[in-house]
Amino acid sequence: MKNLFLVLMVLTPLARATEYTVNPSQSTAAIQSVIAGAAPRDTVSFSAGTYSINAAITLRCGVTYTGPSVSHFANPTAILNATFPRGSAAIFNLYPRSGFAAPCNAKTTIQNLWFQNTQGIYIQTSFSNITITNNKFTNLWCCTTSGVSTAAINFDSSKGNNATQVLTNAAVTWNLIGDSTSCLTPETTSDNSYGTVPLMHAYTKDLAGGCAGIIVQTTVHGMVISNNKFDHLGEGVHILCYGDDCQPPTGPITYDLTAKFNDFSRIHRIAWEEQPEATQNILFDSNSEHDPFHPFFGNFDLSFACCAPPSGPVYSSPVVTNNVLIQNVATGLLDKSYIGYGIEAWGKGAQYNNNLVQGLNNSIGIAWGYGGPWTINYNNVCGPNFSGANNGGTNYIGAEGAWNQTVPTQIGNTTSATCSAKTSKPPTISPPPAGTYSAPILVTLTDDGYANDKGAVGPVGNTSIYYTTDGTTPTTSSALYTAPFPVAPGTTVKAIGMWGSGANPKSYPPGYGFVPSAVQSAHYAGSTPGNSR
Repeated sequence: MKNLFLVLMVLTPLARATEYTVNPSQSTAAIQSVIAGAAPRDTVSFSAGTYSINAAITLRCGVTYTGPSVSHFANPTAILNATFPRGSAAIFNLYPRSGFAAPCNAKTTIQNLWFQNTQGIYIQTSFSNITITNNKFTNLWCCTTSGVSTAAINFDSSKGNNATQVLTNAAVTWNLIGDSTSCLTPETTSDNSYGTVPLMHAYTKDLAGGCAGIIVQTTVHGMVISNNKFDHLGEGVHILCYGDDCQPPTGPITYDLTAKFNDFSRIHRIAWEEQPEATQNILFDSNSEHDPFHPFFGNFDLSFACCAPPSGPVYSSPVVTNNVLIQNVATGLLDKSYIGYGIEAWGKGAQYNNNLVQGLNNSIGIAWGYGGPWTINYNNVCGPNFSGANNGGTNYIGAEGAWNQTVPTQIGNTTSATCSAKTSKPPTISPPPAGTYSAPILVTLTDDGYANDKGAVGPVGNTSIYYTTDGTTPTTSSALYTAPFPVAPGTTVKAIGMWGSGANPKSYPPGYGFVPSAVQSAHYAGSTPGNSR
């Protein structure tokens, strides 16, 4: 009987998942009712159209919430337009099953949806296995006085217990976050000071730090933020803690966080701000930042004032490498270059290597504070104001304040008062043409992006290849190489390399960032005149 029971268990199929479809004609209450009836592994599909969402919606754990499929960075056709008071709540809300320490463990996915007019997604931890991908968030409101975050996506411990409420295995990928209507009033104000630092005259400052793309205020065990475009936001991503609660044992701990291939444009304050002291395995690699919005003294490219707890276990991180960071917009001050650090660099065991830091900053290019042993190697830092009067001398790479500092290793860095665009590494086309051909040739394109060049300065790797097979000159709008491809005899293959992939831009402000490589060409002659051209 026991064996028969086991056989029946094997042969009995699992309960089938159900797909529920909702449409714009339904009320928010009706949509909430459909979601309330969904179970793990089910799907709630939002049909194309504009939904008038008049109240916050609570989601179920383990369900996929999707609009019609669209390609990366295309506008989703299912539009969730919030009509309730902006800043009062998020459109989608996820909570632990019962109590802060009981996470949702089933895979939950939110994809192909357009969130408008308020915070898009709120996740209260503990929570596990959440994927947010291929969505768009626009008209984010700045700013609230009620304590409700206005971030597009907010992972929150509700200030309950940052150390024990945990976000596990989270992924935020391929999203469009922010637009020209996001993060505006009321934090655009006229003032003549920033904190205790007097400025030369009244000017317009745009802090908007609470209006972010992503806010993370919780302990993290595994998170990927990749291939997202952040635009016109107070901050792109803010890994958050408050005052004394940044330290162990009560402060949040960040383990295994990776940020790659993101682009930050028109950021008002800081593209990425990392605050918790207890961190391990933080990788910020191959991201881009450019065209800041209303830059002022507090406008940094990156702030890693973190990652060096004064007591407790020894943590290692962050690794900040291969990024392109450009401050190409002057401030509204009489001194047109009064802009903060390129990278505020802290951390025990940290690595700040192979970055390109360019522009009009008038403070320090890479400012190191508390940390060690650590490295700041093979960076290229350039700009006309690093040796200006406001910082007392040349300060492309230097100490930030009078912290308890261990001087980092500094090898291979290059600095200059003038900036210029860096030429991308040219690709290799193989096989090299040899004689004539009577059958199709399988062509392979490769580009290491200077990764194998000993002592390369600035970003390495992360170079995409664009090509043509019709004899025309390739551009970054040509076909993107993804795998070897066959060509007929008589074909000419032309290819260029361009630093960047995912959400990284294909062009930069003139004189900054990267430009495409020289064109590489290979002609595979046909064995008969009719096949040759």
